[in-house]
Amino acid sequence: MKRGRPAKPKAQKLIEGTYREDRDYGGLPAPVLESIPEPPQHLGQGAKRYFLNICQVLLEMNNLSLSDLVVITQLAQNLEINEMAYESCKDGGYEQVTQNGYGAVTAAFTVYNQTSKTIRELSNLLGLNPSARERIKVKPKENEDNELTKILES
Repeated sequence: MKRGRPAKPKAQKLIEGTYREDRDYGGLPAPVLESIPEPPQHLGQGAKRYFLNICQVLLEMNNLSLSDLVVITQLAQNLEINEMAYESCKDGGYEQVTQNGYGAVTAAFTVYNQTSKTIRELSNLLGLNPSARERIKVKPKENEDNELTKILES
């Protein structure tokens, strides 16, 4: 096991502008996709919707790569399961009474908590929350003139 801080991916270094060729030991950057791919067929309808939305956000950030599709698929699946667990909790409540008469959390609530944790972890990997975006400085796409770019450059 390596000690110390984990190495940044080359793609992140390229985006941040800190990449140095003399320190590169191999490893190619993941190819950035120019369009949103079709969602995997095995996903449910809700997960497919989440997959497309996540891809759209990453595409707008110019950070959608082929190697991210597995993580995006997992995130979409967990979001769908989380949504179903939440609906189940709304319908049946968060607590159940055991055979001994004690209160315990429902299985749906446990699934909701577990998927929420997984969603946070996967979102961090993709830079989809504020703290992760601070670590991954994303540059806008080339030739993209928007109001924010004009304000920042002036």
